[in-house]
Amino acid sequence: MRRAFLSEQGFVSEEVFSERIQRLKREPGDILYSREGTVGIACQIPPDTELCLGQRMVVIRAGSEVNPKFLTIVLNSEKIMSTVRKMTIGSTVPRVNMKDIRSYPIPVPFLEEQTEIVRRVEELFAYACTIEQKAAAALERVNNLTQSILAKAFRGELTADWRAANPELISGDNSAEALLAKIQAEREALKKQSKKQAAARKKA
Repeated sequence: MRRAFLSEQGFVSEEVFSERIQRLKREPGDILYSREGTVGIACQIPPDTELCLGQRMVVIRAGSEVNPKFLTIVLNSEKIMSTVRKMTIGSTVPRVNMKDIRSYPIPVPFLEEQTEIVRRVEELFAYACTIEQKAAAALERVNNLTQSILAKAFRGELTADWRAANPELISGDNSAEALLAKIQAEREALKKQSKKQAAARKKA
């Protein structure tokens, strides 16, 4: 799901604000839509939010037969985004023209169907958010568990019971010191053997 963040905004003076909202002042249910730069992101303007728009943004107002939430969902759908990608022009600054926005193939089922679609989509988004939160919590628990296991391994706590039950397997000839000495002796023997073989090849 793509999101628009209204926290990333600039501010204008009261004079500039009054001038810019003369053509269209926002109403409940209005949709903010990006037509330039990051093209094709739609979101409903939160209640009690005063804003004026630059050239890169437009306000879309649903008609009486269209649920604004439904229209927002459709505008963010892959079907419309596929249309947007075909209509986008400009390589340096991608944009879509207003006449093309007006030509989007927006399906308009009965209002009852729109309301039901909105309900189901919001239900799925809520479920997806719950899954994301659970997955993040599970990952954090796994990371904490991994760190705990590593710490116990370094302290020798993971094998404490086994070592207590099998002392003969970790002492005497089986101790770590004895095994290291054996490995070192084998390495020295291999080095001597390699030197003898090299000397024999030179004589030949």
